Amino acid sequence: MPVLMLAKALRAHPLVQLFADDPAARGDVLALCESAGHEVVQLTSAGRLLTAVVRRGR
Repeated sequence: MPVLMLAKALRAHPLVQLFADDPAARGDVLALCESAGHEVVQLTSAGRLLTAVVRRGR
């Protein structure tokens, strides 16, 4: 679910910060960015919390 929210937010905003505690979120964010041409600006995790900053691509 977090990656769907990220994709929707990137349609409206050029830079998005995502917080997620879903264990699959890291792989999902990376896959979305690779397939859609977005740039992962920052990807960190602390415990179960993932923080991603993504810049909209093409």
